[in-house]
Amino acid sequence: MKGIKEYSIDIFGLKLGEHLFEYSIGDSFFLDFEFSPVTKGGLAVQIKLNKTERMITMTVNIQGEVELICDRSNDPFQYPLKVDQEVIFKFGEEDKELGDDVFQIQWDTEKLNVAQYLYEFVALAIPMKKLHPRYLEDETFEDEIIFTAEAEDDSSEEESVDPRWEALRQLKKDSEEK
Repeated sequence: MKGIKEYSIDIFGLKLGEHLFEYSIGDSFFLDFEFSPVTKGGLAVQIKLNKTERMITMTVNIQGEVELICDRSNDPFQYPLKVDQEVIFKFGEEDKELGDDVFQIQWDTEKLNVAQYLYEFVALAIPMKKLHPRYLEDETFEDEIIFTAEAEDDSSEEESVDPRWEALRQLKKDSEEK
């Protein structure tokens, strides 16, 4: 967690208005987080803070590549990442979460550590199913095959009806006509 301190922004001393901060995220950043889905990567981060009297709006732009492990072949591959997020920090009496991207911080908060937010933005941008680019075309092809196979199975089941049921339907039809 020693590298996390470099992602602290002194908000107490910031003047009102817009401020720009730039960071580079590398392999060492991900080592500070236990169970991180990413262990290697190179990302450029731009943070724009807009400080007003009652709140701070943080706009985050992350671009770069991270190394992921393919779920199918266990081969590593580079995954391009582009994240644009906004977080609002409102000043109040206590620290608490007001919504997904809205937080309340105390009036006398001196520093805002953005490392956890950056980590979460990167982690949420990673797909659930990590496929090497060479398998992406195969994946759509398999979905089409499965879909057409299911459609054909449904129609064949309707066509082949057990003769006993057909006899019962005929009896029901005859009794309704009388």
